[in-house]
Amino acid sequence: MDISSKHLSKIKELSDPATPFGISFEEISKNQGFYFICFDPTETFIQLFHHCHVLGGSWSSPTEVFLSILGSDKSAKPIQLILKSFKVVKSKTISIADLIGDEEAVKFPDLKQAKSDFQFRNIIPIPHALTKAYLALNNFDPHSVAQAFFEAMPEFDKQNLTD
Repeated sequence: MDISSKHLSKIKELSDPATPFGISFEEISKNQGFYFICFDPTETFIQLFHHCHVLGGSWSSPTEVFLSILGSDKSAKPIQLILKSFKVVKSKTISIADLIGDEEAVKFPDLKQAKSDFQFRNIIPIPHALTKAYLALNNFDPHSVAQAFFEAMPEFDKQNLTD
């Protein structure tokens, strides 16, 4: 699964809001080690989608159906993804310089100070390293997930610089 770290530039390219989500989802789902995260419908926690597949799209079955497993452990269930529910998000975020900050004082910045423009989808593909960080959590609220990713990235970067 760690091979996903070798394809981050392709994932970033496919995640461009200008690329239709169906095309991105189908291409990303062909590769192992990538998962998707997005807000739940109430926007109170972040949910994980894995084992994504596209069925159909053939001459005998022209309608494509986008499928995934939602959640993990005993709460996991198969679902159909409705493409129109995934939209482009336009918001403000913290700049990369503010996010990285001083290495000796690494702590997650206050999101209320967001000033940089952010435009992406409300569903984001993540590599295996971030999925492991997500699955280690007890709470899946946005701040807990962001904190876990923020803490996992330096180790992820170290491993990929030495590979």
